[in-house]
Order: sequence, then structure tokens, then C-alpha cells
Amino acid sequence: MAASATETYDEAIQNELELHRLTGEKRHLERAFRYRGEDRQAIWLFERHSRARDDARSEVGAGTQVAGRQARPVDTPRRVR
Repeated sequence: MAASATETYDEAIQNELELHRLTGEKRHLERAFRYRGEDRQAIWLFERHSRARDDARSEVGAGTQVAGRQARPVDTPRRVR
């Protein structure tokens, strides 16, 4: 997903730079810089979310000891006596 987002932003940046070259309008340069910043932010957020998801999965998979017994995952149903 991050690769496709990067490709999309790169294409938008190239288009704005080409428009600036053809028209000389400053707004196209400003947009190109804005897209570059949004691209970096989108990638950072995606990577942060992916790491958080992977960390959560590894914690559930590792398990935890409670009172000398293996704790069951939170979503495991509890047996009623």
C-alpha cells in the first residue's frame, strides 16, 4: 500500500513540476512541495500503524504468565461453572 501511495504522490509532484515548467506559475511549485510533505506523512503514518499492529500481534502470541499459569488471550471465551 505504501508503495502505491508513494507512486501516486510522485506522479502528482511530477505533474505539478511539468505544469510549472510550461506555465511558470508559482502555485504549481507550491503544490509540488505540499505533495512531497503529504507523501512523507502518509508513509510515516502507514509504517507507524503497521508497527503497532505487529507489536500487538506479537504480544498476544507470546502469552503472559499469571499466578504461574499461562494467561489465555482476551478474546478466548470463559467457561462458566
